[in-house]
Amino acid sequence: MKQDGATVRGCYGDGDVSHGKLKVRNISGTFEGGVEPNGYLRYLRDGGKQSWRGVVSFNPEGDRAAVLEFPATATAQTTVFRNAVSSVGWKTAAYQGTCPGLDSDPVGKALEQDKHITLYGVNFDLDADTLRTDSHPALDNVVKAAKAHPDWKLTIEGHTDNSGGDAHNQDLSQRRAASVRQYLINAGIPGDRLTAQGFGASRPVAPNTTPAGRAQNRRVEVARQ
Repeated sequence: MKQDGATVRGCYGDGDVSHGKLKVRNISGTFEGGVEPNGYLRYLRDGGKQSWRGVVSFNPEGDRAAVLEFPATATAQTTVFRNAVSSVGWKTAAYQGTCPGLDSDPVGKALEQDKHITLYGVNFDLDADTLRTDSHPALDNVVKAAKAHPDWKLTIEGHTDNSGGDAHNQDLSQRRAASVRQYLINAGIPGDRLTAQGFGASRPVAPNTTPAGRAQNRRVEVARQ
């Protein structure tokens, strides 16, 4: 895994642990995630045939983690969390950038293929629309894609969990989407190519009944018009 700002990207797979060291035996797929200010690591792991959304939370010492995840294709109504685990992790080595299948332009590729992407690593101050500086690497990937495709028009979508009332969440999501739009404008993307739209808590991708589910629902997405 490699962390850049709040964005975490890399691979996952199987391995063997011996004397506190991990030897990777098999690479299973890619991992795209983002660290929230509260310490949650929200992620998508793609194994090719199936993808999983999940959240990792760490203990204060950072040496143990609990994981909750669910199929990426599940809806907020049908989602069943699985793999609630507690485990020890090790830093094995410096990231080498050799993950098979990990694209160097994740935003551009997703918008070309699916016309839509969920951004990982975009954070705001608590209950505010102020972008945190650790969001810049994730947003710079959007800038890169937009500059490479000057014919694209993009919609920045803001989403919240259900904490607070509907009116508050709608306003907050709209202001957050507008903040991202302004960042892209400041980076050189013409404003007439960008639209900001907030959806509040109306489009959850996970149940709002757990902290892990609410973490998945707090997100920024980009859609190609």
